Amino acid sequence: MEIRKMVDRLIQHCESKERSRLGVMLPAMGLLVTAIAFGVLAGLSVPVWLDGGYVPGKPKLLTVAEVENLRWMKSDRGQLARDIITVN
Repeated sequence: MEIRKMVDRLIQHCESKERSRLGVMLPAMGLLVTAIAFGVLAGLSVPVWLDGGYVPGKPKLLTVAEVENLRWMKSDRGQLARDIITVN
């Protein structure tokens, strides 16, 4: 009988330790999830905000010709052509 009581007390002690660990871990896990969510949100929104934001309107798929024109306009020759048109 005495051994049974000691075993029961030991089991209760171990269970209470497990419950206290869970009581500490749940708020810590909540803070960790909140920090990760904030980091993801900031990582997705800050670069867009620094670049000036999104352009209003519907998204549009570009044709191959439009993409080539955009690449040419960003090149040195395209910038020179733009400068010549602006000056004249």
